[in-house]
Amino acid sequence: SDTQRSIRAYEIKKFTKKSIYTWFKNTKSNYEKAVTLIKSAKKYDRKGKSDKAEKRYEKAFKLLLVSNKK
Repeated sequence: SDTQRSIRAYEIKKFTKKSIYTWFKNTKSNYEKAVTLIKSAKKYDRKGKSDKAEKRYEKAFKLLLVSNKK
């Protein structure tokens, strides 16, 4: 609702000193970061660098876990 949006905008402005538009534009979700990590891990898998790929998969998995706990 509009009241909830207004409260959320106020909270963002109060705690980050940024408008909600600026904050949202510059804030990337953990899901997007995880997808980027998975894509790069797949490239390493294709090149035979499984150690690097495994580290990226683990990091992506941890990001997704953190975002699901919130």
